[in-house]
Amino acid sequence: MRLKTTWLWFFLGTVFLFGSCSRGIKTRRFLYFGTFIDISLPDGCDANLFGILEDEIKRCDHLLSVKSGVTAELNRNGISRNAELAALIKRIKHAHRQTGGLFDPTVEPVLKVSGFSPASGHKGAPAPPKDLKKALSEVGADKIKIERDVIKNGGALLNFGGCGKGYLLERLSEKLRDNGVNDALINAGGDILAMGKNSGKLWRIGVRQPGEKSFTLVLGITDEAVATSGDYENFFMAGGKKYSHIVSPSTGVSSDKSQVTVICEAPLDADIYATAFMLMETEQAIGLADERGMGLMIYEPDGKTVSNGIFRNHIAR
Repeated sequence: MRLKTTWLWFFLGTVFLFGSCSRGIKTRRFLYFGTFIDISLPDGCDANLFGILEDEIKRCDHLLSVKSGVTAELNRNGISRNAELAALIKRIKHAHRQTGGLFDPTVEPVLKVSGFSPASGHKGAPAPPKDLKKALSEVGADKIKIERDVIKNGGALLNFGGCGKGYLLERLSEKLRDNGVNDALINAGGDILAMGKNSGKLWRIGVRQPGEKSFTLVLGITDEAVATSGDYENFFMAGGKKYSHIVSPSTGVSSDKSQVTVICEAPLDADIYATAFMLMETEQAIGLADERGMGLMIYEPDGKTVSNGIFRNHIAR
């Protein structure tokens, strides 16, 4: 079946907005969460809507920021009462179990000793075994306890860098629907949510192969999220080996995959599983994606591409 689509481009991998001049679409760009957030809405939307969305972005940034706000306070004091954050952490802890612990929002100590945290002050050498062992002992989503709306972190430091943009997309989509908008495209630093249609046709999302300047394929998307994770985002070479910022929470070992792209309905899940699938064996990742109804494409370091049927069904012909 040929997909009917129009040409509003977002590229995944190294992500940027190629063009937002599709007829009847207006786009605004915001800078929060340490990245650009592009929101494309149909002409005719309430002129105040972009302001409403920016207020929601600010609110989510305050909730999830480790520098200030609710999460920073939780990390500092070890305890916080916040119903929204408690509900989010419950979802993340569920995903933590579903991924066999491969997604863990408390992995920051390992990133720090490995040189991938702004607080580390170094980059370019693997973590000394003694430092890595200590860091691994501080990791564990199971340390976090929630009773009613009270969160106790058990000494683990939370960082939502691996899923915060996905959560933001969910909150923005809720705001849009509350304001009567069912068609929109949001790109939060490479995490993309396609709501409804673009002038009655599917949104088109371009996916780049790692290291390539041109797009490899195009996806036709409606009412789904697309998230990509890759080792090109933050890495160093040492001893002829590539070390990336996507590390196993249990061993500290970097991912051996180049890139994965995930398609699913919930943006938070797309964000979480894009990280987890980077750390799984390929067959296990494909099996879990099939089980959960997610589209998945994996780029292996040797250039081999593996995808499931759900992903292939989204490729525009």
